Formats: sequence, structure tokens, C-alpha cells
Amino acid sequence: MPQKKDSKFMMWCAKVQEKHWIINLVLVRLSLLWYSLILAYLGEELKLIKLTETGKKLTVLAWAITIGLTVVVTLSELSKLYADRRRVYPPEVSGYALLNTLRGSIENVCESKYNTLVAKIHAVKTERKESAPIIISNPPKQLQGIANEITQCLLYLLRDDETRWRAGDLYVSIAYQFPLESEDWHWATEEHGLRFDELLKSPGADENGNDIISTFQYLLRGNRDNAFYISKEKAKDEGHYIPDDLDQRDAKGHLLGSIACYKGTIKKADVTYIRYILTITSYSKPFTTDSKVIDNLRYNMKNEVISDFSIRIAIELCLLYLSQLRADEDQKKDGQLLKGVVIAEPIKEPDKQTQEGKER
Repeated sequence: MPQKKDSKFMMWCAKVQEKHWIINLVLVRLSLLWYSLILAYLGEELKLIKLTETGKKLTVLAWAITIGLTVVVTLSELSKLYADRRRVYPPEVSGYALLNTLRGSIENVCESKYNTLVAKIHAVKTERKESAPIIISNPPKQLQGIANEITQCLLYLLRDDETRWRAGDLYVSIAYQFPLESEDWHWATEEHGLRFDELLKSPGADENGNDIISTFQYLLRGNRDNAFYISKEKAKDEGHYIPDDLDQRDAKGHLLGSIACYKGTIKKADVTYIRYILTITSYSKPFTTDSKVIDNLRYNMKNEVISDFSIRIAIELCLLYLSQLRADEDQKKDGQLLKGVVIAEPIKEPDKQTQEGKER
């Protein structure tokens, strides 16, 4: 039986989606908003729905948009299924799809382990149902290794034809806090730059009376989950960066580097157990000198690099917290044992005169 020829139209649709995936994503999201929000709540105000004697009806414009979105989304999904089954993608696209599948599978495994660890912390700390387990791994070493791997990925991401990046040009650090235990912050990686007491306080105020604070502190104070400055000089001018001895300056005295901070929280049932901030900084040059790619770089750093490593960071921080809880439990047990020990007084030899009197 002869094999059916591939549909050129479906092949074209699949390739368009692969090339313009952002547009496709926006259309899919827009279709969800169209049905659930725009028509449902704003239909009458936007004159997309008109009231009649028999009830509510869609206007011609509403019908046209609804049918158009439905056709586009349906065609999008069908062409992707068709392409997958007919294998119309070229080898490089197939490899990309395979990498995405592997990436998703690894994320699922890590997510499962993360959820297990958070549940364990919750059982130990909040529910008081279990004792902290013994952690035989070395979370601090693992966290330093993760920071090193993030550095290597960023060096690859930042490279271009004009700028060459080396390991010493970029520094990645991870700081963490266990809020239920203490308000103190600690380094999960090698300490670099300012100390925590310098990061968490303001050295003064600007000409408008606003506090001058570090990017670290700026991120902690707000509801934002990241802070990205391609120019440390701009961050300093806005009062959101405090220079340190490692920063380099140009001939005019302007700071040369960039800085980006990302905040993460580990919690369960509205109880925050761990907070952490990952900082990426350069001292001698900015992340990029091309203003056209800044937004794309910001997106890729956050969503393609940091997001992939965040689950691994969370896992190691959970293990680190459990190891501390275990150490605290062991210390309490040792203290209770010491309190329960009765120290016997040394036996004294009987006085000779007393002993002779008893014998008489």
C-alpha cells in the first residue's frame, strides 16, 4: 500500500510555530483570556455582547474574533500533532524537541524530590510528627558546585563576537536564611564582596532623602522576585547599589559592571522555611554592550538558566536545613543526657580515730 504524502500546509504550519513560538504562545493564552475574562466579564462593556428579549447574544465582531481564535488554536494543536506523528521536523528540531523532553523529565524527578523534602521539613518543624533525618550528603559543597555550573552556563550565554568572557569575569553567589531559626543570612557559597552587615544596612541617604541600599536589600524590601541592572552605575544612581573594593571604573569614574539578583522562597502551608537570593555580578564589564539584546538577555538569564537551576538549589537548601535541624536535635539530646548524669562524690577513707572508736 503506497504511503500517503505529507500535507505541505500542515508541514508549513508546524514550521511556522517552531520559528515563531512566542506568537503561538500568546495566541493560545489570549484565547483562554478571551473566553474566561473578556467575554464573561467585559463583553457588555466592550459591546461584544448585546441584550435581547430572549437573552444575551454575541455581536458579529465577537463571533468573528471567537471563530478566528478557535480556528488558529485548533490548527496550531493539530499541526503540532501531525508534525510529531509524521516526523516532518528537520534533525536539529527533532534534537531540540528531545532535549526539551529530557529537560522536562529531569524537572519532574527533581520536583518530586523537592516536594518530599519540603513535606519532611513541615513534618519536623511544624507538625512535630517526625525527627529530622540524618543527612549524609554535603549540601554546602553541592551548592558551591551549582553556583560554578551556573557560571559556566552564563559564560556561554554572554559570549559574543566582540566580548570574551572568562570564569574570573563573572561571580555567582547564593545567600540563604532560615527565618524560623534566625533572621541572620549566611553564604552557601564563598563570601565575596560586601559583608552581610554592609549589604543589609544603608550607608546614608541620597539628595532626595531616600535610603541608599544594596541591590540585595532592594530585592528584599520589595515584592519583586528579581532585580536586573545592566549598569551598576545606573543602579548606584537610583540608590540600589553599594560599590565595593572589587568594582572597577572607567576613566570617568563610572562603574563598569552589571548585577542581577533573584529571590526564592521555600514554604508550605503559608509557612516560610527558607529564603534565598542568588546574585550574578560582573566587575570589569557589563553583561552586554548591545542595547538591542538587553531584554532578551534578561529573559534568558531568568527563564532559561536560573529557572532550571532553582529546583536544584531548593533541594540542597532543604537538605542543609534538615541537617541543621538534626544537629539541633542531637545537641538537645546531648544536653539532656548531661543534665541526667549524677556525679558521685569521691569515697573518703575513714578517719583512724573514728574507726578506733567504733571498734571499741
